[in-house]
Amino acid sequence: MKVKTVVGICLVLILGSFFFYLFLFPLPKYPRTFVKNVTFEHEKSLFFILNSIRYPVYGNVTKFKVENQTVSIGVATETTLLNFGRVPLNFTVRKVINLKNYENVPVKVKLRSFGNIKDFISFDKNNFILQPNEETKVYVIFNTTRIGNYVGEVDVMIKKPRYSFLLPMIEVV
Repeated sequence: MKVKTVVGICLVLILGSFFFYLFLFPLPKYPRTFVKNVTFEHEKSLFFILNSIRYPVYGNVTKFKVENQTVSIGVATETTLLNFGRVPLNFTVRKVINLKNYENVPVKVKLRSFGNIKDFISFDKNNFILQPNEETKVYVIFNTTRIGNYVGEVDVMIKKPRYSFLLPMIEVV
């Protein structure tokens, strides 16, 4: 009887510490500065390892200009940033980010966008679990609803539990 009580108390303390830490040290809400090139960051907390891939994002929304029955748009093919180029108003453009989990445990993937481009960016999938050796494509969608020059950042955050007993928690964090 005493062993069960001690185990129960230990479990409550571990889970309580885990949730306390989660709420005490939340993810940053906004980057201090936007990156100019793809940037990789690696952080460790008491319970998780957080790898972040930060992509600069650009898009220029203009009106259609028809000259000699030709519409002029700008296509950007860089692979080191998410540059949507010059895009007509009320148009949708997609770029793809390829992800693969090289870890031997499942990881949680979350994407966020920042800057004045944030309101025009969406993702075809977000906040999902990537199993070991699983590959997926995430489409970053730029929906042009207002004329302007937009900049910002898209962050792909990959969270891995530091300890195997935390694997069931990966779904809720």
